[in-house]
Amino acid sequence: MHPVTRRLVVFLSSVRRGLEQERDNLPALIGAIGHECTRFEDYTAQPVASWEACLRGVDQADVYLLLLGGRYGQPVFDSGLSPTEEEFTRARQRGIPMLVFVKQGVEVEPRQQAFIDRVQEYTGGRFRAGFTSAVDLQPKVARALAELAAQQAPLAFTPLPATADVAVPWVYDPAGTAGAFTSHAAILECHALPLATPRLPAASLDTLADRLAELGRLHRLFRTEQALQATSDPEGVAVTGANRRQPRAGLAVRRSRTVSVWAELEGDMLGHIVEAADLAERIAGMLRLAAEVVPADSDVALAAGLGPTDQIVEGRVSDLGRRTQADLGSGFGRQAPARAAPEDSVPAATLRSASQEIGEELAARVLRQFRASRRRTGSCVTTEPAPRPRLVVTVGCPAGPAASPATCGRPAARPIST
Repeated sequence: MHPVTRRLVVFLSSVRRGLEQERDNLPALIGAIGHECTRFEDYTAQPVASWEACLRGVDQADVYLLLLGGRYGQPVFDSGLSPTEEEFTRARQRGIPMLVFVKQGVEVEPRQQAFIDRVQEYTGGRFRAGFTSAVDLQPKVARALAELAAQQAPLAFTPLPATADVAVPWVYDPAGTAGAFTSHAAILECHALPLATPRLPAASLDTLADRLAELGRLHRLFRTEQALQATSDPEGVAVTGANRRQPRAGLAVRRSRTVSVWAELEGDMLGHIVEAADLAERIAGMLRLAAEVVPADSDVALAAGLGPTDQIVEGRVSDLGRRTQADLGSGFGRQAPARAAPEDSVPAATLRSASQEIGEELAARVLRQFRASRRRTGSCVTTEPAPRPRLVVTVGCPAGPAASPATCGRPAARPIST
């Protein structure tokens, strides 16, 4: 990650009631020190709902600035969360830097206190000193932004020593002997392997499944309505989507503190398409999810893979469902994966702050392996979209039959409450 010296876009998030003066004064201050402030008041003339426009504002921001006063706010009808908590959730999903300030000396509603507690528990949040008034808050915000803009935290890939023994628990195993997944549908998997960290206590695994389910939904690995299933063995716990009619996904943590995230690729009747930018964004999202679990002060080796690759071509993901042909060449039926094995490590903190850059590097490594295997088999790596839009009716599952995930030893599975 390059040093942050550019103009930052700061999204200001809070309820207005009880924080009117703070919200009115901060935009001018942030602009005066060379940055840009956006807030709810800037989106009231948008053609979409204001809360939806605010979420887009969070998507476009470099920094999330959260003010917490005594009031929670009016919940949105569909989620039951206040707009401020929805904005916090979106910023957390994106992994952008957070600056959080809590107003002191005010009466706090019970639901607001619960929200404050959730924010405090989030290890990626950055708490500054509390504040008592708008005048007290302004220098603290200015100082926090100056520190953030001056950060010199370049992303450095440190080569693993030759003696490093980093065992990747690959989810897709073509031999069917060690992996946790067997299906004709291709999956993308990503692994974060902390180095030189103490093992998790076995007792902690008993409560880990529910937390993994919550994190998987928060980061949209699982759909909100998707039934989930937990499996465990003496060395770890995994949570997977149990509904075979939806693209399956999973999240696992081992006692070694290795975090594995995987998801089926979308497909059509001709298989799957991979695209560099899409693959990088998917891996970046998996890294941000892994960052919630790995020790924050560790160095982390990374691995990623695709498999099986026999029904994958490289092209434009937007062509799924529109294309009329996909030349899989002589590689059809070949189950070998394309894998980027661990080569180096990065600081765990960069899994959030530099997730996109790391994702791009891992995607490039996986695609180089994929292209190399295609050249060996003489397969084509292009797709051709339909010449004009047409209605396509598909019967059956385009991804092929799916088998239930299993872990070594076939442990008993238990459902997770939704």
